[in-house]
Amino acid sequence: FNAYRVLYTLPEMTPAFHVSIAALSALFAISVTTVATFLSCLTILRSAPAELMLPSAPPPGKRIFLENVDFIWKKLQFSQKITFRNLFRYKKRFWMTVLGVACCTAMLVAGLGLRDSIATQVAEKQFGDILRNDVSLQLKENLTMEQKSALVTTLANTNLSTYLDNTVNNISVQGSTDNSDPIDSLLMVPADPAALSNYFMLRSYDTGEPLVLSDHGVILTQK
Repeated sequence: FNAYRVLYTLPEMTPAFHVSIAALSALFAISVTTVATFLSCLTILRSAPAELMLPSAPPPGKRIFLENVDFIWKKLQFSQKITFRNLFRYKKRFWMTVLGVACCTAMLVAGLGLRDSIATQVAEKQFGDILRNDVSLQLKENLTMEQKSALVTTLANTNLSTYLDNTVNNISVQGSTDNSDPIDSLLMVPADPAALSNYFMLRSYDTGEPLVLSDHGVILTQK
């Protein structure tokens, strides 16, 4: 849920406990366990003690359908032939193998789907459409004028085409009511508001129109 909230605006999740569904699930689980245990015990109790002391006989071997396909069966190695025969000879192992492979494949598909729907789209939109700068440089506080002048000279001698000076501070914003919790936010003040669109493309959430920062206003992001 929190992963999808990065990409979409979702309401708060309200967990609810359904007594009827929980009781039905518990009853079903107990019933299945009880029936399986009863059938297993019934089979053992019907057998003679002498038979129980003997090892169980393996199921009879049968030809599998793959043996009728000569151009495939003849190219298989001996260990591969034994594996195929055991899979079809022991039904429980066969279905456990099928279910195991199916569950692993489902997990891979779900993971790749989440990656394509969340991680890829968010990264492309964040670092391709919104953020247009190539380098971000954060300076220490309380720089002297000589240090700032040296930095400007250094930037002028590099391969940077343009740069924008921003002042960034961490602030805490609280609503008008006393019961509202403060929200930790990031305040960024560009030195040249007109050049902000060259580095950050801010759009309206409803219409998608570009937002222009004026000299007497602010732009609040939704997240």
